[in-house]
Amino acid sequence: MEENKINENGFMDSEFLADSIRSTGYNSADNAIAEIIDNSIEANAKETFIIASEGDVDGRNGIAQIAFLDNGIGMNENTLQSCLKLGASDKRKTRRGIGRFGVGLTQSSMSVCTRVEIYSWQNGIENCQSVYLDLKEVKDRKQTNYNVKKDQIPDEYQKYVHAKWPSFDNEEIDFRKSGTLVIWKKCDRNLPRKVSTLFANLDKNLGKKFRYLIQSKEQRIFTISQNNENLDKEILPNDPLFLMENNLVLGDRENPTEYKLRNGGNFTEPFFEPFLIKGSNDKGEVEVPIEYFDEEEKVKKESKVIIKFSVVKEEFYSIKYIKKKPGLVGVGKEIMSKYAGISVVRANREIDFGRFDFADNSEYIPEDRWWGCEIRFMPELDEAFGVSNNKQGVILKKMEDEEIKFYKLDENIDYVKPIWLQIQDVIEKTIRDMRKRNSSLRDEKTGSDSVTTGSENAINSNTDDTDRETITGKQKEKMTTKETQEEAIRVLKDIKQIDNPTNEDIEKILLNKVTIGYDRLSSVNFFEVDISRGICKCIINTDHIFYEKFLEKIKENKEIIEIFEIFLASLARVMDESSIEEEKKIRSVVEEWNYKLTRYIKSQYGE
Repeated sequence: MEENKINENGFMDSEFLADSIRSTGYNSADNAIAEIIDNSIEANAKETFIIASEGDVDGRNGIAQIAFLDNGIGMNENTLQSCLKLGASDKRKTRRGIGRFGVGLTQSSMSVCTRVEIYSWQNGIENCQSVYLDLKEVKDRKQTNYNVKKDQIPDEYQKYVHAKWPSFDNEEIDFRKSGTLVIWKKCDRNLPRKVSTLFANLDKNLGKKFRYLIQSKEQRIFTISQNNENLDKEILPNDPLFLMENNLVLGDRENPTEYKLRNGGNFTEPFFEPFLIKGSNDKGEVEVPIEYFDEEEKVKKESKVIIKFSVVKEEFYSIKYIKKKPGLVGVGKEIMSKYAGISVVRANREIDFGRFDFADNSEYIPEDRWWGCEIRFMPELDEAFGVSNNKQGVILKKMEDEEIKFYKLDENIDYVKPIWLQIQDVIEKTIRDMRKRNSSLRDEKTGSDSVTTGSENAINSNTDDTDRETITGKQKEKMTTKETQEEAIRVLKDIKQIDNPTNEDIEKILLNKVTIGYDRLSSVNFFEVDISRGICKCIINTDHIFYEKFLEKIKENKEIIEIFEIFLASLARVMDESSIEEEKKIRSVVEEWNYKLTRYIKSQYGE
């Protein structure tokens, strides 16, 4: 059999070109269209029109043609000559922008249609030139090369080059100076039948992929129907973290269970707010330094990944405002369930969305619909993230101990950990904290009734030790009323997450024999007992491996959790009842116990 080859014109010397070039991995029209938008952005276009028309498609009505018009810098004859050749781009060397691999225009086009026409102009549309690729002609050996010719864009698209648009507030948009028109003809794959369906999909998916560029007005994308101007719209940012002010999906505090696609009426408020952690800025962003291996220079380098967190606002989730289960109301059922996951953004363009083994993919954790996470990086980390050549995905997954492979750079250079391991801690721990916070908002007990837990009440109700002298009791005697109240308020805010405690809340905390809480601790201990300010506190470290491997997995079983809390709180009570010297000895034993617990578990799990 004759071997398939690529000639100097970029053609494969085989009648099987059509099948091979169309098997490209673009699994939807949205992803293929996004590739064309990437090219417009690379060409510094400020506006891009996506123009669709319905017509006869194999004997039935459907989307027959899609065109993309932008006002970028356009292409000269040499660039136009090579733009349809596979791998002809130099993007893989430059790594400066969204593009990189130089396969997008041809492959994305052919995943939807069998004929693509390119028209491009510089220094005025009167200098327009064109080139095309028709797979049927190639297969029939009627097209054997790319011929660039002086041309003008088809008559049906002339009206879009310069006009005022009633659909867009009578705005004047001009493409005459320079630009490119890409036309997909003979569309036969991956498209819905109706333009309205296509545009609804693009509204959500392109708005999500290009949200940062759209939000900043660096790129504006318009969908335009040749058959029905009522479908014309400008794409809005669609932020899966639900933080953007001009987002496609917005809420209304007066109707917290509902949502509005595209801003309307009182639906003007983002559903989420930044979730702040140690080291993050006020946007919920934290920088994580990343080591990676530069494949071109063959050296170890350092870059950074920006991880961003968001969480639902109390007004759109708390049981105080929504009595039904949030997942069963309009916004939870129709919106949040479709955006539960982690967004991966490369050069301000989303390329993947999923769990990536950082969070359980389970319907039985309702809190998971109500937080957001984003991982943002620059193209220099492409190999580290395993970016696919069509920018539809990354390789980011957990590796079992025996699967972890460190990449050897040089005998004199250290190994480099896979990206997943380098960002694991900050993501997993923050997800746990966001789940915990969301769970607390749905607690049936609010206000004063939620101050004390079942385990605390069990300890308080035991009268055998009520009259015993305690270290915290002696401290309280030396403190003023104001000082004890201030300490109670601090505990309520830091441990109980009650921002506006009542006098009854303060009184209950001061009567607690042991107050139990969960928080990130600066130490490596699984738990700490603090009896330094008149209140006996037992704090469980949510950053500890024992919490991750045990408590996190049984958190839904409240009875077991309460029994475990009593187990630790009883030790805290013993310390509080001891003399100063005895307390020091017990604390020393607890420190050693914490040390061994940490060491043994890490040894067991290879961490």
